Amino acid sequence: GLDENNLFTYLDAAIRAVQDAKAAVRFFRRYADQFRIDTSQIFALGTSAGAYTSLSLAYLDKSEVPFFIDIDKLGGLEGESGTPGYPSNIHGVVSMWGALLDTSWIQPGNPPLLGIHGTADTVVPYNVGVLGGLPQYGSVALAERAAHLGIRSELFLFNGAGHSLDDDAALLDSAFHISTRFLYSILDCNTQTTGAT
Repeated sequence: GLDENNLFTYLDAAIRAVQDAKAAVRFFRRYADQFRIDTSQIFALGTSAGAYTSLSLAYLDKSEVPFFIDIDKLGGLEGESGTPGYPSNIHGVVSMWGALLDTSWIQPGNPPLLGIHGTADTVVPYNVGVLGGLPQYGSVALAERAAHLGIRSELFLFNGAGHSLDDDAALLDSAFHISTRFLYSILDCNTQTTGAT
């Protein structure tokens, strides 16, 4: 298990990951023309720790940062990783076997969510559990919270599959197909073009 010092190191690292993710979104907004990005349709997808980061990018606001994290010492939730002055919000998130510390981070008007999880995951709970002494709200709990708030959410559980779907190539392929369908379903293909003819 994590001792208290390791726990704070872990939480600091988790915040740093969110800061870097926010910086990446700002970067793509800044250089949207160069990369032909529709800045009204930016999505995040992550697996395991990357899913925690993607979920926090989508749902964690500065006012929700746990009190025991000195967010100002860390450079604020936006961080100092570059490209200041651009928004870091995203428009949808796919969490593959991820979780959040608190379902209340999901608020009305937040972006759509797809949760994919194995029901035999012993690393990250697919519903509610504890990891490293901290509460963990996995894909089921997050999808229920989102749905309760009227946020578009979908949940896909792989019955009997463990963390990372046991690295089973066929299951992983299915997970990415499910993600593709979800992202396609929330894309707005009629708002603006990316300059392509």
